[in-house]
Amino acid sequence: MTPSCESVESIAPSFSETSGSLFQGILERVDVVTTSIKEDIAQKLELASGVKERLFGQLAEKYTEFRERLGLESSEEKLRTEAEIAHYERLAGIETDMERVLEASCLIDRPFLEVALITDTEAPERLFGDKEWLGYLKARVFLDSMGPGELTPEILMRVHEKLAEDVNPQIAGAYREVDVVGGDYKNLGAPTKYTIDQVEAIKSIPGLSFRQYGDDPVEGYIVYPPHQSIGGLLTEICEEYNRALKDDHDPYLVATRFQRGLVSTHPFNDYNGRLSRLLMNWSLRGEGLPPAFLENPDLDLTTSQESWLLQVQKGSADYARVEREPKRKLRESALTCRPMFLV
Repeated sequence: MTPSCESVESIAPSFSETSGSLFQGILERVDVVTTSIKEDIAQKLELASGVKERLFGQLAEKYTEFRERLGLESSEEKLRTEAEIAHYERLAGIETDMERVLEASCLIDRPFLEVALITDTEAPERLFGDKEWLGYLKARVFLDSMGPGELTPEILMRVHEKLAEDVNPQIAGAYREVDVVGGDYKNLGAPTKYTIDQVEAIKSIPGLSFRQYGDDPVEGYIVYPPHQSIGGLLTEICEEYNRALKDDHDPYLVATRFQRGLVSTHPFNDYNGRLSRLLMNWSLRGEGLPPAFLENPDLDLTTSQESWLLQVQKGSADYARVEREPKRKLRESALTCRPMFLV
C-alpha cells in the first residue's frame, strides 16, 4: 500500500530531529578526540624538544671531546713521526742540514728545491710533507740494508711499500689493477702537448704507445702497458738488470735502462717515478758512484735512451760537485738565480 502524503509528513519531523542529534553527537565526539590528539601531540612535541636539547648537549660534549682527543692524537702522531725521521736519518747517515738538502735533491724536483732554498724555507727536504720524507728515508734505508745485488719484483714491491705506507697505505706495495694513461699532471685528465721528437721517444720505448687527442698529432696521452702484464714485465726488467751486473757493464747505462723500464711499466697507482729514481740511485751507489740530481726527471720517457743517459751522468756529476761545496756557496748560487748546484 502506498502511504498517504499526510503519513509521510508526520514522519519527517521525527527523522530530522533524530539526525540532528546524531550529527551533534558526532561533532562533539570529534571535538573531544581532536582536543585529545592535540594535547597528545603537544606533550610529544614537548618531550621531543627535551630529547632534542639533551641529544644536542651530548653531541656538543662528544664533539668537544673529539676535538681535544684529535689534538692530542695529532700531537702524539707528530712526535712519533719526528722520532721516526730522526731514527731513519741516522740509519741513512744523514746528520747535517747540508746532507739533508743533498738527499732531498734525489727526491724533490730541481725547480721546487731551488725555490725552497732561495726563499730560505725551513727543512726543504720536507717540502712535500713530513711523511713523504719519512717514506723516502724508510725506502732508502731498506735498500741500503740489502746492499748491492740482484733485484726481484718482490723487492720492488717492498720498496714501494716503504715509500707509500705512511701517506697512502691502501696502495702501498700493491700493483695497479686498472689500465692507465699519462696526461697533464697539472690538470688531471687533460692531454699533454709534446714535441715531435718527444712523441717519437715515447713510441720508441717498449710497451708504451701514444694516444693522439683531437687533430693535433703531438697532443695526447702516454698509454702504459695493461695491468695484466705488470708481473711479467717486472720479472723481465729485473732479470735483464741482474744479467747486466754479471757482465762487463757501464753502471750508468745499466741503471738508466732499469729506471726507464720500471717507470714505463708504471706498475703502481702512484710513486712510480720516485720509486724508479730511488732504485736507479741505489744502483749507482752500489757501483761506488754518486746518485743523480736531475734537472728534469720527466725527461726519462720523452728523450732517447742516449739523451737520458747523458742527463743522469750530468746529474751525478752535479751531486758530486755540490757535495764538495760549502753550504754558503750553494745558497749564493741559488740566490743569484744561476742553475743551482752548477757551481
